Amino acid sequence: ETAYEYICSVLSERRGTPAEQLREDSRFIEDIGLSSLDVVVLLSDAEDELGITVPDENILSMKTIAGAASVIAPLVGIPSGVSEQEDGSESSSDAEDGSGD
Repeated sequence: ETAYEYICSVLSERRGTPAEQLREDSRFIEDIGLSSLDVVVLLSDAEDELGITVPDENILSMKTIAGAASVIAPLVGIPSGVSEQEDGSESSSDAEDGSGD
């Protein structure tokens, strides 16, 4: 299972949205209809289930499913399952932030 598939399955279970309707560029708040609190709870649950800790600065920058998958995947050691261009950042020209803080 990829991080993308994991996130889609969690969203599908908790929001009732069919996983097939979720896309890499789906935004948690604008497209899926989550509140900012919903996003924090969702990620907190994922941290508990996966045994990881996502740094706060990464949580605040995850706006899309692809963005979340790109952050979670290396922490869990699984493939992200998303294309490089769909990293969740809003700016398309400065997407490369190679720092592994």
